[in-house]
Amino acid sequence: MSPLRVFLLFGLILVVFGMNDVEAGNGDLQMTLEGDNGLISYGPIYGNTSFIGHVSSASSDADDDLTISVYFSEDSWATDLASIGVWTDGPCLLGEGDDYSTSSHNFGTLGEEGLDFCICVDISDDANNGDSVEMVINVSSSSSSGEELNAQIIVSDWFVYSEDPVKEFDSGETNQYTITVENRKVDEDGDPVALNEDITIAYSYQGLGWRINSECSCWNLMEMEATIGYIAPSESFDLIMDITATDLVFASSYAGNSELVFWVSDESSVYIPV
Repeated sequence: MSPLRVFLLFGLILVVFGMNDVEAGNGDLQMTLEGDNGLISYGPIYGNTSFIGHVSSASSDADDDLTISVYFSEDSWATDLASIGVWTDGPCLLGEGDDYSTSSHNFGTLGEEGLDFCICVDISDDANNGDSVEMVINVSSSSSSGEELNAQIIVSDWFVYSEDPVKEFDSGETNQYTITVENRKVDEDGDPVALNEDITIAYSYQGLGWRINSECSCWNLMEMEATIGYIAPSESFDLIMDITATDLVFASSYAGNSELVFWVSDESSVYIPV
């Protein structure tokens, strides 16, 4: 019997992402960008979120005055909420001593190896959990231009992801998957605080014949969901699930490649598929 590959979908949330390529239309600059999940990033009220990107050029001409600028789709999100600067490694944290600007930043001459940059966005004071806003990023130089790139910011006190790879199943075989909920909530001073609202992780019932269980006391086997009521400041919660493929999986049209989807939600109407 051929093994069954199972993919856990991380529709909006993922930690390791492919770069989203956007090629220049009337120019030679190419820009890529990645957030928490592709072109989407999540940030808490009073906090921030970030994107990391790369710019390269197909032009033989010198690209002097390489400039990256942003604007938002909502008037309540001022452009100076976005800090733009060089990215070297690790988290995008721009501050004192870094070469960065708000709204727009001139990086000087683009080198042959291109430019790694990051954008750190403070969440608007007028935002509420569940709000979203589009951020438009432009890139240009003295000799070239590139197409605008549209990213999205969603206001949320938490972030959910899984780092499990694709796994193969035979009938009756069990594999473990882990979904991690990360507490990003901060207070008005930007200090981490506890997340004490209910977060629900629920199986969406896409695909037949899967048996899902967990040793966590938060897991409701009948409802096929877990409810998390508390995560300490700056901490994460791991839901470890034992997922078994029954004979029904192999007897159905889902045999071959299959996707298991879990919806993660809170009391503020933030819904994220995993």
